[in-house]
Parts: sequence; C-alpha cells; structure tokens
Amino acid sequence: MISSLDSLKFYRDSEAHTYIKGTTKRMDAPSVTKNRFSAIYNGLKNIDEKLRII
Repeated sequence: MISSLDSLKFYRDSEAHTYIKGTTKRMDAPSVTKNRFSAIYNGLKNIDEKLRII
C-alpha cells in the first residue's frame, strides 16, 4: 500500500510542480493506476478492520 501511494504521489507531484512549457508528460497506463488504487484500497480495508477490533 505504501509503495503504491508513494508512486502515485511522485507522479502527481511531478505534474503539479512542473512549469516548463513543451515538456512531454509521462503517464502510466490506466491499468497500472487502477492496480495501484486496488492495492491502496485493500490496505485501507485492512487498517479499518484492525481498528474496529480495538
């Protein structure tokens, strides 16, 4: 989950903080992004389940 979040943050930050005109944007395929969100969702579900036990 953490590596998926870090990867998404890296790409988001690189797009949000780039001000050079004419640069080519590097984007992952939608399937890669969807897979990362799946890993994040599963991690959050796991955390939620553990918190509900407490």
